Amino acid sequence: MFYRFKTGQGRLGFPLALGLYHALKDRDLLDVDAVVPVPLSPDKASAGELHRTLKLAKELSRLAGVPVSECLSLSGPISKRRFMRSGKTQLDFERAYSGLLACKNPPSGRILLVDDVSTHGSTLRCCARVLQASTTCEIIAITAGLMITTHALAKPAEVLRP
Repeated sequence: MFYRFKTGQGRLGFPLALGLYHALKDRDLLDVDAVVPVPLSPDKASAGELHRTLKLAKELSRLAGVPVSECLSLSGPISKRRFMRSGKTQLDFERAYSGLLACKNPPSGRILLVDDVSTHGSTLRCCARVLQASTTCEIIAITAGLMITTHALAKPAEVLRP
């Protein structure tokens, strides 16, 4: 289901958001002042790609009864996959991403920062830093999926057996 959402099936945003909502509720983390989606790269937006984090944020907003704040934006295109394939490091990506990230009229208080998937937490980390530099807030970060890469595993050969 998550893969289908990643490839553009927006209607799957609701069931994924519902799962996130219940996970937050079970942990008593629903007392938030705003839901903030991680921004979509401008090149992806102009190509008509589904803004998955905004879809999740809107569904969570409706379920939790709190507003969405699209206060974060990117001033230029960036793709983590392409960036990393070019031989650059995670730190290089975070520096480049942070340089493109802007925050306008951020909410204060308790913010639910939403991303669709996290591999290393780079985009969430950068977004949290920009938000905290722009307003007084407490951030709760949540993702619909967690991507596990082989270099994050202690014994990748055991997981990758045919």
